[in-house]
Formats: sequence, structure tokens, C-alpha cells
Amino acid sequence: MKVLLTGASGYIGRNVMAQLKKDYEIIAVSRNIDNKEDEENVEWRKADLYSQLDIESAMEGVHTAIYLVHSMQPSSKLTQGTFGDMDAILADNFARAARGANVKKIIYLSGIIPAERPLSNHLESRLECEKILGSYGVPVTTLRAGLIVGPNGSSFPILHSLVKRLPGLLLPAWAYNKTHPVALKDVVDVFKKAVKRKNDNNEAIDIGGPDEMTYRAMFEETAEVMDKKMPMIDVPIIPVFLSKLWVRLIAQMPKEMVYPLLESLTHNMTMREEHFVEGISDAPTSFKEAVRIAFDETIEQSSKKKKDSILRKKLKRTM
Repeated sequence: MKVLLTGASGYIGRNVMAQLKKDYEIIAVSRNIDNKEDEENVEWRKADLYSQLDIESAMEGVHTAIYLVHSMQPSSKLTQGTFGDMDAILADNFARAARGANVKKIIYLSGIIPAERPLSNHLESRLECEKILGSYGVPVTTLRAGLIVGPNGSSFPILHSLVKRLPGLLLPAWAYNKTHPVALKDVVDVFKKAVKRKNDNNEAIDIGGPDEMTYRAMFEETAEVMDKKMPMIDVPIIPVFLSKLWVRLIAQMPKEMVYPLLESLTHNMTMREEHFVEGISDAPTSFKEAVRIAFDETIEQSSKKKKDSILRKKLKRTM
């Protein structure tokens, strides 16, 4: 069976591909495949997601299409559209192409959607994409994950950077909102289950670890794993717009990524009973264990980069 994977070179996509290629033929899609090489059970296909024809061509022979796309990165495209506008266009192109290519199922990774309204712009966009993907007749399984704990990505590296670089934390009101953090390895396992899962209709499944936690608790447990003292003082009057500014400064990440994520922290993003599926929703890894795994992988990646850098310098000297 062929599984198409968008975002195959990204943080989540690389890990999903490593798992799924053991059992399926993977069609990995990217705008630029000049530096990509096919391998056993992996074929790279070039496609621009802004082109429905490109996507439909890439989907030839595909049974299941995995959609790991968002527009919260800085872009060189000259446009006045918001990330929500771009996400809607891309989702519409993808869903139309899936119908045209007779794809049997789409799997989409989103975030947990809280019951209260109004939603932040980020979560509103995620929900809109879910609806667009499911509006062309191809069944969609939406995996709504809590904060994903891994060495790269967006949300957890921000949390890690704040704990690592600050001597203490002034906690705004959103620090007491709750979510269900989930380990990256558990998310990858869920994708394997979702590919096997039979569904004839659109469905949304919440995914979270065993711990329902406040952001303050996550700061505390991350500091414990890092063996760092992290005094915290409650300052509930700090507005979200100030939080966005100092988090961007400390985390050293682009505002296009930080601002939408911080706006979403004003919600409680916890799993809901109507979106709970036993064996899929209930990820087993605790937050603290997920943090330890993420740190071990970060150290391993850093060591590899250092060795590669030394090797490149040696090669230059011999040339």
C-alpha cells in the first residue's frame, strides 16, 4: 500500500516516515527534491502544494495521504494573506487533488480544539483546515494532539528555551491553563494505528499523554529534569501581547511561529470525551519521561553536528 506523506523532511514527518516505511511504500512530497534520494520503500516526488495539478500527479497510486502542513513559518512569497488564508488554500488544493486521484483516506495532524469560543486565530485555522479537508468526499481522520514533546518543532522548544535561559519566571494568567502534553514517539505510534484504522466518515481523535497539566507544572517538571532551580512568581496582569514579545526574544524564534502559539495558550486544551478513542487517545508516556527522551535526543543531535563540523574542517584542510 502506498502512503503519501507531506512534510516528510520536517520535524514530525521525518519521524513518521521512519516508522511507516517499515511496512508501507512511502511517497514523500517536497517542493525541492534535488538533495533528496530515494531509498528502500521511500520515493520522493516533487510538488508545490499551491498547485492542485502538482499534488494530484504526486498522489497517483496512493491509498492514504498524510497532511502535515502549516503556514506559520516566515515566507519569501509576496502576499498580503495571513497564515490562515494560506492554510485554507493549501488544504483546499490537497483535498480536491485527493478526490481527483481517488485517494481512500486523509490523515491530518491538528491541535486539541477546546470547547469554549471564540478560538485563537491559530486554532480557528486548524479547525477550518479540518473542515476543508473533509468536504470533498475523502474520509479524513484528524489527530488532535496536545503539546508535542520532542527535541525540535515549535511548542516544546519554546518551553525548553525559557527554562534554560531565564533565572526565573514571571507567570501570567495563561500559565494556569491546562493541556495534555504528548511524547513525540507516542504521536508517531498513533500515525501507524491511524493508517491501519478503517473509517468511512470524517472523524476527530484527541491525543494526549497520561498527565493533564498546567503550563506552570510543565515549566517545573522541565526544570527538574534539567536539574535547575527555577523560581516562579505569579503576575496574572501580564497581557498576552507582552508575553508574545518576551517569549519571542528569549526563545529566538520567528514571530510568525511564536505569536499564534502564544495566543492559543489562553485556552484550556484538554482532551474531550466525545473525541476519545481507547488505544489511540491515551498515549502512555508521562510528560517527565518525554522530556528526558527529548533532551537525550537533543544531546545526540548536537554531538553529531559537532562531529560533522569537525569532519568538514578536516576535509577542507586536505583539499
